[in-house]
Amino acid sequence: MPESDVGGSPVEVPEDSAWSLIWAVLTAPSDTFPRLAARPIFAVALVLLLALGTAVGFVAMGKVTPEELLRTFEERGQAAPAALQDDPEAFLAKFQWFQTAAGTVVAALFYLAAAGLFLALFRLFGSDLTYRQSLATAVHGLLPLGLAAVVGILVLLGREQVGLEELQTGGLVASNLAVFAGDDTGKVTRALLSSVDLFSLWSLYLLAVGYRAVARVSSGVAGSVVLSLWAVGVGLKVGLAAIF
Repeated sequence: MPESDVGGSPVEVPEDSAWSLIWAVLTAPSDTFPRLAARPIFAVALVLLLALGTAVGFVAMGKVTPEELLRTFEERGQAAPAALQDDPEAFLAKFQWFQTAAGTVVAALFYLAAAGLFLALFRLFGSDLTYRQSLATAVHGLLPLGLAAVVGILVLLGREQVGLEELQTGGLVASNLAVFAGDDTGKVTRALLSSVDLFSLWSLYLLAVGYRAVARVSSGVAGSVVLSLWAVGVGLKVGLAAIF
């Protein structure tokens, strides 16, 4: 971005690197998101989120035992695959890779779809937001989820095994209200409590600040859109817990 020095001649100010923007978003979001609006880069933040999510998923599935997998099938009233009964270790290895790959694809689709939903909603309020700007804002606003993945990996490395239900209900990292739930707490209630999470709340704040600056809307509009989509996400999570 060109600026003028004391003598009036133009001086080139170095552009922010993708990595410096990641740190800046987490520490000074109000100053950083306006720069993302002018230069909406997203590749590094997106790849970082996907890589961390893939890593925590792979490590987590590596801590699931064949006995735990069999118990899960039994609790759901489903017949365990013959391959799991014949060769549990081989089946679990394939299951680990499949679940990790599937999780990465789902995460990528989530980020892309979230950017599209934000774009559509803010356009309804008269914003001239572009999809590239929306995607850049979304992936940078959701960077706390990457930090949650790092914490999750550290927790997993100190564990010999982990339960599938613990992974599904967000009980791995004690950063949400589900940590206060008793053993007799139902899956629906636990899913609702796990949605009130420190890293999620941090992301909601960053998204509201980010879209206010990038979409050039009021704080009220930005906060309302972000909270509305979060509420829909919580509703889907609770609904899936009720079904399964």
